[in-house]
Amino acid sequence: MSPGVLPTLLIVDDESHMRRLLQFALNKTGAKLLLAANGREALEHARREADRLDGDRGIQRIEHCE
Repeated sequence: MSPGVLPTLLIVDDESHMRRLLQFALNKTGAKLLLAANGREALEHARREADRLDGDRGIQRIEHCE
Protein backbone atom coordinates (compact mmCIF):
# COMPACT_ATOMS: atom_id res chain seq x y z
CA MET A 1 0.00 0.00 0.00
CA SER A 2 1.31 3.43 -0.91
CA PRO A 3 1.93 6.06 1.78
CA GLY A 4 -1.12 8.23 2.28
CA VAL A 5 -3.50 5.62 0.85
CA LEU A 6 -6.05 4.44 3.37
CA PRO A 7 -6.59 0.69 3.76
CA THR A 8 -9.76 -1.32 3.50
CA LEU A 9 -10.40 -3.10 6.81
CA LEU A 10 -12.59 -6.15 7.17
CA ILE A 11 -14.29 -6.57 10.55
CA VAL A 12 -15.45 -10.13 11.22
CA ASP A 13 -17.39 -11.08 14.32
CA ASP A 14 -20.44 -13.24 14.85
CA GLU A 15 -21.81 -10.77 17.41
CA SER A 16 -23.46 -7.77 15.77
CA HIS A 17 -22.80 -5.47 18.74
CA MET A 18 -19.05 -6.18 18.46
CA ARG A 19 -19.10 -5.41 14.73
CA ARG A 20 -20.88 -2.13 15.42
CA LEU A 21 -18.50 -1.25 18.25
CA LEU A 22 -15.45 -1.88 16.08
CA GLN A 23 -17.05 0.00 13.20
CA PHE A 24 -17.67 2.98 15.48
CA ALA A 25 -14.11 2.89 16.85
CA LEU A 26 -12.45 2.53 13.43
CA ASN A 27 -14.73 4.89 11.51
CA LYS A 28 -12.63 7.90 12.50
CA THR A 29 -9.54 6.40 10.84
CA GLY A 30 -10.99 7.16 7.41
CA ALA A 31 -10.37 3.60 6.23
CA LYS A 32 -13.01 1.82 4.20
CA LEU A 33 -14.72 -0.64 6.54
CA LEU A 34 -16.30 -3.93 5.51
CA LEU A 35 -18.38 -5.96 7.96
CA ALA A 36 -18.94 -9.72 8.02
CA ALA A 37 -20.89 -11.88 10.46
CA ASN A 38 -19.11 -15.14 9.65
CA GLY A 39 -16.18 -16.70 7.86
CA ARG A 40 -17.95 -17.20 4.56
CA GLU A 41 -18.95 -13.53 4.37
CA ALA A 42 -15.39 -12.59 5.32
CA LEU A 43 -13.93 -14.68 2.52
CA GLU A 44 -16.29 -13.10 0.00
CA HIS A 45 -15.18 -9.62 1.08
CA ALA A 46 -11.51 -10.59 1.28
CA ARG A 47 -11.50 -12.04 -2.21
CA ARG A 48 -12.97 -8.84 -3.59
CA GLU A 49 -11.23 -6.03 -1.78
CA ALA A 50 -9.69 -6.35 1.67
CA ASP A 51 -6.09 -5.17 2.14
CA ARG A 52 -5.71 -6.86 5.51
CA LEU A 53 -7.58 -9.53 7.44
CA ASP A 54 -7.37 -9.78 11.24
CA GLY A 55 -9.56 -12.19 13.14
CA ASP A 56 -10.06 -13.56 16.59
CA ARG A 57 -8.84 -17.02 17.42
CA GLY A 58 -12.36 -18.26 18.09
CA ILE A 59 -13.48 -18.11 14.46
CA GLN A 60 -14.45 -21.53 13.30
CA ARG A 61 -12.94 -23.37 10.37
CA ILE A 62 -14.76 -23.00 7.08
CA GLU A 63 -15.26 -26.25 5.22
CA HIS A 64 -15.13 -26.63 1.43
CA CYS A 65 -13.56 -23.26 0.66
CA GLU A 66 -10.70 -22.97 -1.80
